[in-house]
Amino acid sequence: MLKRSYTSQEFVRLGFLFILCFLASELGSYIHAAGTAPSFIWPAAGIALGGLILWGSALWPAIALASFLQLLLNGNPLLIAIVIALANAGQALLGAYLLKQLKFHPKIERLYDTFVLVLITVLVTMVVPTIGIWIEFVSGLLPITNLSSSWGHWWSGEILSILIMTPLILRWISAPRFTWKRKELGETILAFGFLGAIDIFLFWTPYTTFVQISLIYIMLVPLFWIALRMGVRATTLALFLNAFLVLVGTAVGFPATHAVAALGTRLLQSEIFLIIISLIFLILASIAEERKNAADALRDHVEQLEKAVARISIEDTAKSEFIATLAHELRNPLAPLVSSLDILRMGSLSAIDQEELVEVMGRSIAMIRHLLDDLLDISRISRQKFKIEKEVVDLSEIIMRSVRMVEPLMQERDHTFTLNLPPETINLNVDPVRFEQILLNLLNNAAKYTEPGGTIKLEVKIIPGTITMRICDSGIGIESSLLKHIFDPFMQIERGNRKRTAGLGIGLSLARTLVELHGGTIEAQSAGPGQGSEFIVRLRYSDPQENLIQTAIIAKNPVSSFFSSIMGPHFKILVVDDNQAAAKALQKLLTLRGHTVETAFGANEALVSENEFKPRVILLDIGLPEMDGYEVARQLREVHLFSGTIIALTGYGQEEDKQKADGAGCDYHLTKPAGLVDIEEILKQIS
Repeated sequence: MLKRSYTSQEFVRLGFLFILCFLASELGSYIHAAGTAPSFIWPAAGIALGGLILWGSALWPAIALASFLQLLLNGNPLLIAIVIALANAGQALLGAYLLKQLKFHPKIERLYDTFVLVLITVLVTMVVPTIGIWIEFVSGLLPITNLSSSWGHWWSGEILSILIMTPLILRWISAPRFTWKRKELGETILAFGFLGAIDIFLFWTPYTTFVQISLIYIMLVPLFWIALRMGVRATTLALFLNAFLVLVGTAVGFPATHAVAALGTRLLQSEIFLIIISLIFLILASIAEERKNAADALRDHVEQLEKAVARISIEDTAKSEFIATLAHELRNPLAPLVSSLDILRMGSLSAIDQEELVEVMGRSIAMIRHLLDDLLDISRISRQKFKIEKEVVDLSEIIMRSVRMVEPLMQERDHTFTLNLPPETINLNVDPVRFEQILLNLLNNAAKYTEPGGTIKLEVKIIPGTITMRICDSGIGIESSLLKHIFDPFMQIERGNRKRTAGLGIGLSLARTLVELHGGTIEAQSAGPGQGSEFIVRLRYSDPQENLIQTAIIAKNPVSSFFSSIMGPHFKILVVDDNQAAAKALQKLLTLRGHTVETAFGANEALVSENEFKPRVILLDIGLPEMDGYEVARQLREVHLFSGTIIALTGYGQEEDKQKADGAGCDYHLTKPAGLVDIEEILKQIS
């Protein structure tokens, strides 16, 4: 069926295929007209099939038109020209269709592809000889005594054409560009020169035997060389060159005294010989290339396996180091907590001493909480379950909260800290919690890697469309080779004495991810070891007066004024937690704040206590042994018809955990360790 329209590229291909088929048909007709019967040399068949495989079956009109014009111009009757032209196009269409159905690959890199091509060639090449012989017989151009021999000769010519021309077209026109190394090019030239010399010697001269031994077998040497060493692509070219030299040499290379009939017979014998040679070396080349590709694939798999083993080994070592470092980092803040508790047990402390102990314990707890938050955030980011919640906030307030968090470490190391802020208010549309986390990690990093007595500077500048924050320090600096890896997870710089700085090495990696989630960029600069470092954060910034949303920012009470906040409303509160120590500690803390508090250490006990105690608020742990907190919340809502407030207080802090808590009937979700300020903030909201 004709296409309704062709693209410009298809028109070019139509014209190109028409010219090739017409010229090839003229060549075949010329050889046949020269009196070479009983052989038929018809290269157009292979070109036609290769063109349809390569460019699509829609180009079949080019084949039919080329064949029709060639036949008509050579004096064939109109009916014969039409029938044979359609037969040529139909044969190519049938071959292309069957090859496509059999998953034939045009590169012929597999033994399967070669077998399929040979099979289809043997079958479809019967079409044109059968129709051509029949139409010539019906027209009275061919006597009945010559039917079988003419059909066989025509068929062999069609087979040879496809075996020689089709693979050549598929491998060279589909991918005309290729690269050869100098050594490979030299070997190729040598092999093809050897093949050409042998063909000329055997078929262009009368010297075909030596001591009554045929020299034809010498031709196999360069063909084996090319097939085994250079693959299918070079083999298709070698078979084409070989066929050309053999057939031309057979036709014109001998003295003119030979009879015409003898010439035709020799051409037929040469065709059969070339068909056998083509079958053997196409199969051999495809086997060699298939094995080469399999060996390359195996080599790639082995390399990937080796890399995977090496990566697993590195990751295993890194995991061990990470666990050891994590244990160390948790022990650091636990040590002052344990000492403070021991001092409190001794009693006889003044109010000032108690206040100092509370501040030490508060800082230690804040360190542990910051460490756990970073670990959880890294986990969420790696599982792509991290999101930010933006709102318009005052940048200076976020900066001041971050500075206050790092200030104890700077004071401990006697750092000089300088803060330069623009005079105007800077309103940014960011996630306040995550942006504070960015600044806290960068400032904490500067404090850790700056020697005692050093300087740290935080500077904020605004240029049209961009806000830039620079954190500079006079610390140990960064080697140029490490700058590109400084934001990698678990990356740490060793000091001159090879001692690793405290920390897990996830702060900068987390900071970069959070900056990028805000649509900004972060980079590190350093002149080298001992020259300090600078971290630059850039964010898009618009006019603060445009689309400004007034947002109330609730700052957490500092630890030093923990017990000085104003007493809020009092509630009956039920604390449910299987960790009895944690439940009792929270009970005492809430009781000191004026609330009436009872505890339950299991799910069933919680349900009984709710029925008897009638609390207004329930602080519910999720990881209970009898049934989880989600089920307890559901029973409280659905069975006990509890109408108060349920606050999920748990160590499960992922986004899906919050969604589960909400679905089970919890009103709020707090991640352990939650401070009193967090709990009382909720209590103020429900009062």
